[in-house]
Amino acid sequence: MTIFIDDSGTSPENAVAVAAGWIAHTDSWVDFQTDWDKARDIDGDKFDSMHMAEFVLGRRGTEFEGWSLEKKQRISARLRGIIKNTVAKGFPLGIVKKDFDELVPNALRVQGFESHYTYAIRRVLGMIDTWRQKEKLTESIEYIFDWMDPGDPRRKESRVWTCRRRTGGPSSLWPRQGRLLV
Repeated sequence: MTIFIDDSGTSPENAVAVAAGWIAHTDSWVDFQTDWDKARDIDGDKFDSMHMAEFVLGRRGTEFEGWSLEKKQRISARLRGIIKNTVAKGFPLGIVKKDFDELVPNALRVQGFESHYTYAIRRVLGMIDTWRQKEKLTESIEYIFDWMDPGDPRRKESRVWTCRRRTGGPSSLWPRQGRLLV
């Protein structure tokens, strides 16, 4: 299985930090990428790269500027359908930064929960582990973390393996788009 994890709202001006991931059998991501690419290339609904904040807000200077609510709803429904048909489970978590700053004690922060982002990522990883144990999954999971803005040329992805046994190498697929639809 492979899980793609991303974050949103980690900029200081954002009130909420979010970490989320989608997990699916590694082979399912091939179908996902094919379906997603087709959805991005539909006449009248074309887009290059999905970034939910830009998409929802229609930010000036983005490819989504001036898009109608009807168009956004149509595209969003199409993309949600692709995700629903691909993934086994989603793992979202939002942290209200003000609450975190006021309520999380220093004793917890020094244990690796020093920021909104690290807290959110660690909690999502904990949710994945709980789900994995509940489902009695024994196959390895490839964790792929993404960071930086989608258009940033310095953008990279990190591959981290975990689990009791390793059963193969990292996949060659990088379906970046779906996890940005959180």
